[in-house]
Amino acid sequence: MRIFYIFLSAILVMTACKKDGNKPPEAFRGKYAGRFYVEKGGVNYNISNVSIRFDGWEYEFGVSDVANYPSYNQGGKGFFLTPPDKITLNMLLPTATQLKREYIYTIKGDSLIFMNPISDTEREYFRLKRVP
Repeated sequence: MRIFYIFLSAILVMTACKKDGNKPPEAFRGKYAGRFYVEKGGVNYNISNVSIRFDGWEYEFGVSDVANYPSYNQGGKGFFLTPPDKITLNMLLPTATQLKREYIYTIKGDSLIFMNPISDTEREYFRLKRVP
């Protein structure tokens, strides 16, 4: 009987919490523009102005100064968040291979910063600001 009450209590707690699993947090909704670049040894290179739009649990890249860079323009537009501070962008490459790229994200007001530590001295960055 004791197990029944523990189980019942757990069910009530889980169902009593309001969950909005159909929508991502507000910071991951709408359109952003900014820069994508790689930093190595304190030097930024492969800099490209980019835009990205979040819609539900999907994203879409818009403009980029450099054709096919970053190579997220291939499709496979889903993303998911892993608490406390990770975002994973899913991509579908032309070979139909599923690729996932994980970034540590920071939200600062109307800005998003994604950082992927490639190595001890090299990192990929998206620095984005919400646009109307």
